[in-house]
Amino acid sequence: MTNEQILKKSIEKAVKGGYKRLKGIELDPHIQNWDVIVGCIFNKIIFSHDFAKAYWGEKKLCYDRFRIILAWQYHQHKMLDELQAGRSPIKYLEKFL
Repeated sequence: MTNEQILKKSIEKAVKGGYKRLKGIELDPHIQNWDVIVGCIFNKIIFSHDFAKAYWGEKKLCYDRFRIILAWQYHQHKMLDELQAGRSPIKYLEKFL
């Protein structure tokens, strides 16, 4: 899937989960340079708590055997790991579409 497709489908999934889009950000079908959108805006969206809560939910997960963490927090940490490792957090989102 292209980054554009992942972006659109991820936002659609989060909206179904209760996410309200950031004010002023619309998915214009006529946008030509999706790499700019992905690089500038998408990171702001996917790393927001509201997006993550809507995308992964607030189910409690056992993390490191002794720590309980909410699903959205766990996945946000994983996306940060991907980013810090030089990989795309967008591709991480794709796994959950």
